Amino acid sequence: MKMFGLIAAVVVAVAACSFAWMQSALSTSLSLQVESRARALATYVASRSVDPLLTNNIYALNALVDDTVKNNEDVKYLFVVGENGEVIVSSEKTLAISDELLAANASVEEGGSQRESSKALDTDAGKIMDNAAPVFKEGGAEVRVGMGYESVGSFTADVRSQLLVIVGLVLAVAMVVAYAIVKMTLKPVKDLVSLTERVSKGELGERAHEYNHDEIGKLAESFNRMLDDLQVSEAERNDYVDKLADKERTLGLLLQKVINAQEDERKRIARELHDETSHSLTAMLIELQSLRGEGLPTAAQERHAAALKALIDQALKDINQLAWNLRPSVLDKFGLQVSLERYVEEIEGHHEFSVDLVVRGDVASLPPDVEITIYRLVQEAVTNVVKYAQAREVGIMLVVNAAFVSVVVEDDGVGFDVEAVTRLRPGEHLGLLGMDERVSILGGTLDIESSPGGGTTIIAKVPLRKEAGHGV
Repeated sequence: MKMFGLIAAVVVAVAACSFAWMQSALSTSLSLQVESRARALATYVASRSVDPLLTNNIYALNALVDDTVKNNEDVKYLFVVGENGEVIVSSEKTLAISDELLAANASVEEGGSQRESSKALDTDAGKIMDNAAPVFKEGGAEVRVGMGYESVGSFTADVRSQLLVIVGLVLAVAMVVAYAIVKMTLKPVKDLVSLTERVSKGELGERAHEYNHDEIGKLAESFNRMLDDLQVSEAERNDYVDKLADKERTLGLLLQKVINAQEDERKRIARELHDETSHSLTAMLIELQSLRGEGLPTAAQERHAAALKALIDQALKDINQLAWNLRPSVLDKFGLQVSLERYVEEIEGHHEFSVDLVVRGDVASLPPDVEITIYRLVQEAVTNVVKYAQAREVGIMLVVNAAFVSVVVEDDGVGFDVEAVTRLRPGEHLGLLGMDERVSILGGTLDIESSPGGGTTIIAKVPLRKEAGHGV
């Protein structure tokens, strides 16, 4: 409505100026009419006063003056001045004729003869148009007529009232017309503004109404073409996003299959190491014991046998440890909680830091793929503590509820710059990337919080879905 306000202000200003100009023109015109009437009346009385003055007929002169004043209500005074400047006759309602009034106006000489003179005077009775008309061309006596402005003022007031009404009506009509024009002009603009707001909310199917073929119509047409292009681009983008999502889902399925295959292979290798290689080494150890018991060996044979036994014992330990790392059999037999407890005992037995394990919730109900993911995540996190953290205490918390399972591994070690490690040198820390990938495949999230000197906290959260236990 700013445009309407501007137009309204211009219309009001023009109307006010027009009213002032008309009032001024009317006042000027009426003033000229008063002057013309005063001149005509003075000339008339002067022409009729010639004979009475020549015959010294004062009675006729008085009758002329009284009749003239009686028939002209606007006359404030009318008197005849003789050659000596004295008032010969005057009207009954004549104002007090002072020397100042007598000297205020007089006929003037021009080209050897007298002519009338008009002057506007300010008197106690108000503004008066005074006209002095000579009775004789050669001068001498003259007639003075004072015409008031009351009728002019009354007429001007009436006309002013009528003008105000007319100007008010014209102004009202102009306002209505201006409002209609502004509203009609701004409607396409408002529609475009409303359309842009809807488009900003994603309603790309909307289109601008093309009212006409002016500049606004061309703008609406261009806007519609832009929306067409934008809708096509949005459709292409959505199609690309859908394809990308399909590829990501396919990649996730493939990664899950790779992880499952990896775990199956680890399970097979661990089983073969335990069942085949360990049994073979155990048989060798038994045979060695039998060999030592068959006779009295020499001291050298005893030393070699003892060394061989020590090597076989170490090989058995290494193979059992390798089988455990590849796939802890306790995970398949007793579940995640027992596996983590055994793992914590083993870590505390080989390293100089304490591990506090807290488990809450129904861990036994977790699907196999979630179990192995949580176990590998804890394993990788603790391995990083062993390699880099220089920690004294490590805390592991596992929480299971109906919606998700979360695990937190934190330490009081030296910490690190997360951004520098994960973004600037990602190839040097594949373990962190592996943890994130495993959790992402299950639809979960992995957050790493750390700073130099402030320890490290790893938080993983995996949603529990009905299909999670079926594998991929």
